[in-house]
Amino acid sequence: MWWVLPTALLFAYEMVVATQRLSLPSTVTSIGFMAFANSMLNAVTVPRTVEEMGSGAFNKCFFLRSAKIEGDLWDNSGVKTIPPYCFSGCTDLEQVDLSAVVNKIGGYAFSGCQSLKKLTLRNPWVPTTTSTTWSGFPIANTALLVAKGTTGKYTASQWQQFKSIGDAPREGFDCNDMGFEIDIYGKQVLVGRNGQLWDFPDYADYPDLFELPATVEYRDRTYPVVGVFKNAFNGITLNQVELPHGYTIVEDSAFYNSNLSGTMILPNSIKTIESYAFGKNRITEIGLPDDLTSIGEGAFEFTSLTSLYLPQGVTHIPDYLLFDCDNLKKLYIGNRNNVLTVDRDGSPVLTSTRASCMSTWAGQLL
Repeated sequence: MWWVLPTALLFAYEMVVATQRLSLPSTVTSIGFMAFANSMLNAVTVPRTVEEMGSGAFNKCFFLRSAKIEGDLWDNSGVKTIPPYCFSGCTDLEQVDLSAVVNKIGGYAFSGCQSLKKLTLRNPWVPTTTSTTWSGFPIANTALLVAKGTTGKYTASQWQQFKSIGDAPREGFDCNDMGFEIDIYGKQVLVGRNGQLWDFPDYADYPDLFELPATVEYRDRTYPVVGVFKNAFNGITLNQVELPHGYTIVEDSAFYNSNLSGTMILPNSIKTIESYAFGKNRITEIGLPDDLTSIGEGAFEFTSLTSLYLPQGVTHIPDYLLFDCDNLKKLYIGNRNNVLTVDRDGSPVLTSTRASCMSTWAGQLL
């Protein structure tokens, strides 16, 4: 059951409501002091149209189990400050997800939240806290999830008290039979198919050439698509795929075991290819862009490549890059500055393919 408030502005009141979930309409812009205190909610989502909340907005919601505060960095919409005592006394609260625009958390915000297991902070910058923000709840039992790539920013002693600090999963949505994940800054997205989040058709029935989108419409806004997310098409039969210009990254195992075959040309905008991105495919040739700078381990393992040119921006050969590429005959290195490093298993793995791996700058076997 959902309870929808018809008003555009919520003023303070105390009441007990017999409901399970709270859905606020997009016309709501403010939640008042102690507005939902002592209610029987067990789940709440505050939309990005709400700009402010009063102290104790959800104080002593004893049955509340999950709370999500939405926001959008694109237009900086949504609640910026979690007020004092916001979730104080919510003894059953297990998880809280704060948007990328939340930049401050007030005192005693989670006091008494003895069941809190997971706190997600999506802001790519560390939020401001007070000396009492974490007072009153067992912080050592709570896992902290933060924007991807920002765990190194949480070194202060207050953050180190959490049970663990890890990357938060990106928010996702589906559109036109494909899934998308909003990236760290919320202004662009990555494309893919993830069976854990979305139910997709069998791509084996798609045309031989599967073209990925350059943009996608979401929330009445056009987002640029900048890459393919982790495990996006892992194990999905695609045969051939085309990435448009503008993509900058192919994440871990994005096309692993996707039955890709023949020749594949990546757009010049690609900068990063992560681990196992194209592994276990029947690709015979792949054109890597000149601006590519990073390749992860096993990126092309178990493929049918006959030759490979590594552009000059690539200065490091990782482990298992070409593991079991039995058809590989030549490896061309574009870097002519003699600043190439090879991982511990890099060189043995390359030569174990029974191929002659040649360097254009050194003119010798690698």
